[in-house]
Amino acid sequence: MRAFKVCPAILFALAVVRLAHAQDEVKRSETEFYVQTSDGAAEVCGLDYTIMYVDRRNLAGIRGQLAWMERNGTFAAALAIKGFDLNAQTPIPFPVFRGFVVIDGKSVLPSLTLKADQPTDFVGGYSFENAVAITYAINGKKRLAVGFNREADGGKDTILPINITPSSNLGAFMDFADCLITLADRAKANGPNR
Repeated sequence: MRAFKVCPAILFALAVVRLAHAQDEVKRSETEFYVQTSDGAAEVCGLDYTIMYVDRRNLAGIRGQLAWMERNGTFAAALAIKGFDLNAQTPIPFPVFRGFVVIDGKSVLPSLTLKADQPTDFVGGYSFENAVAITYAINGKKRLAVGFNREADGGKDTILPINITPSSNLGAFMDFADCLITLADRAKANGPNR
């Protein structure tokens, strides 16, 4: 997974957004598609997302990734979430105890939780069936969201839509889509039922 941090542009955007009084009101949502290669071959297809929202009358944000990969004939996906509250202009990380993808209002839970770089972050892995479902959600124009819980005891899940707008960078989206096809074909070729 690529490392992600809160960049100065995000801090500036957070500083100029007005606070509202509605809980979980999305203020800004951005998505960037990418492809990671090794020796010229696609290894990881993904999207980075940044969502700023009002939580408990305070400005907060999440930054993370959805990434797809092929390993030994298996097509899988991973979800990473880093949360932060904004106090003045300094982001303060908050713990994300669980995370999941939401497709058309239905929660799709990861099959395993992976070790994150920071103890406050969440990383979950999706097996073949759910990795494919998430892929179809992006390509099929379904409503895609990320859900998470910042309370250790369960509390209320926060669900925020992921803005999928390939027209903003059509070239990157097309590379991403080609990468997904390449990885799916590679998984089929390398799988046990070749």
